[in-house]
Amino acid sequence: MKWGSLGVLWVLSLHTVPSALGQDRRYLDEALPGPTVEASNVASLSFEGLEIAPDLSAQVSPLPGGGWLVSSRVFDGSVAWFDVGGSFVKSVGRRGGGPGEFSGAVVCASGAEGVWIVDPGNNRLSFFDRNMTLTGERNFQGRVLSASSSLGGGSVLLSGFIARGSRTHSLARVSLESDRDVFGPPLENQGSVRTQARFVTQPSSSEVWAVSVSGGLIDIVNGKDLGSIENLRVPGDEYDAKAPERLNPFRERPVPQVTGLTSSQGIVWIVLAVADSNWSSDPVSAPEFSRVFDTRIIAIDSTKRTILATAVMDGLCSAVHGGQISCVNVVAERIDIIGLEISH
Repeated sequence: MKWGSLGVLWVLSLHTVPSALGQDRRYLDEALPGPTVEASNVASLSFEGLEIAPDLSAQVSPLPGGGWLVSSRVFDGSVAWFDVGGSFVKSVGRRGGGPGEFSGAVVCASGAEGVWIVDPGNNRLSFFDRNMTLTGERNFQGRVLSASSSLGGGSVLLSGFIARGSRTHSLARVSLESDRDVFGPPLENQGSVRTQARFVTQPSSSEVWAVSVSGGLIDIVNGKDLGSIENLRVPGDEYDAKAPERLNPFRERPVPQVTGLTSSQGIVWIVLAVADSNWSSDPVSAPEFSRVFDTRIIAIDSTKRTILATAVMDGLCSAVHGGQISCVNVVAERIDIIGLEISH
């Protein structure tokens, strides 16, 4: 399915998920007949004519006052600021180790008060207000892989190898004041480094969800102390533990890989990359690479632990925040922001 022009609403057809027998984790219930995923184009961020251009690693965070912040491993120590209409405002930061400077690729998370930027290279956590003015910084050790705004206010949820030098994956809720930090125990699923990488979101004040990149594994922890509550698995025969774990266009056909996680109004949205019918093991360029993958969306009722609906669209997308995803168009040098809703 191809995205249409701005303002056009697409209704993505329901795809039921095959059932499977669980072992140590309970599988989510199958999707019920009826609900569908509705997707609408919220904004398009144009990089045309700019010195920077998005690649498939680009991540988008909404600004609390309106607009968007884009980070990418190809940006030279800065993040790109776009207004609510999708026009470029300016670059924020530059490469370096001083205040408001970044070492390279960063992880961003938006909150009600402003934006958190985690800079692993400088071992630093920075906070910017609604106008992208730096208001505070602190040192933070550990390899952060993803971040999400915390419903606790004034803090951010971090996912990764939080303890310095650790190969054990865990979560943390931190703020600019280190005496308020909360560090969770190691998450249940500890395997290869690739499997451990998790995306994190907080659908309610009482729960935090973390989803592994491969295997469809979900850890649900307590929103207060980040202790384990429940472990789930997304059903589907395609999550074969013996299958390759990397999105690699030069090897075998890969299994689905999680590319993002977000939540809104009690719904958790899992975003996955799935090799489509055009898949080939021959080497391909980045634009062609995005064409041999589809994006699968799985909508889960966070209270009932039930899959409400799933949908599939062309190309590679990742999660933004609050039930939105971003789709990078490398050829057109733009990023489309798509809003997701469940229609009954």
